[in-house]
Amino acid sequence: MSNNLYNDLIHFYHPDLFEYKCCGGLIPIHEYETNATVKMVEMCYHGKLLSIKNNLLRECHNIYKDNQNNLPELKHDCDGIFFLTKGEQKYFVLIELKSKYTKDNIEKAERQLAASYIRVLSRMSCLKDFDISKYKVCGIIVSHYPSTAELSKANKKRHTRQTLDRYERQMMAFRENAIPFELSHLFVRTNQLPIREDLLFNTLPIFHINSYGSSVKFDLDTILSKL
Repeated sequence: MSNNLYNDLIHFYHPDLFEYKCCGGLIPIHEYETNATVKMVEMCYHGKLLSIKNNLLRECHNIYKDNQNNLPELKHDCDGIFFLTKGEQKYFVLIELKSKYTKDNIEKAERQLAASYIRVLSRMSCLKDFDISKYKVCGIIVSHYPSTAELSKANKKRHTRQTLDRYERQMMAFRENAIPFELSHLFVRTNQLPIREDLLFNTLPIFHINSYGSSVKFDLDTILSKL
């Protein structure tokens, strides 16, 4: 249960890093970068929610090495970190806010989600009752909608049976019925790090939320139902 995890965490880490909510509701997620055009997400959730401030990750970037020899960099964090319990099912959800939908932005968001996954689980691994195998896991990227030109190009290639590149396949998956795009560990190369296997993922389902302005509201249940 999320409340048991919360109680364990606040006996080990600073309590200000965590917040527990038991009855569902609406929770804001903020982006503090000055030039960001997507500033806030409001997430509607049902169940018991443990929210973890990204200071758990952000304030210890300096313990990690800079990216070297083409290895993935762990000096990343994401904007939202949540553990949710609904009935008997548990979820681990990571959220990253971006602005313009571009290849560079989306790939950076994927790297941030992958690094956050590893770093959060490394913090949890000291807790005797925590077992990530009991959780369904996903990442969520929030950004503006892809450009009409990019979507038209990908649609034309698909209709003429040309091969879509990874970015185009991901864009089309995000567009259609809110289905996830599977982030492979091979793409973010996390398997190249000397990390315990239970702190890594083979694939991580990634969803996309469209924002048409500086803020957006979405229902987490809609996403969790697709896991």
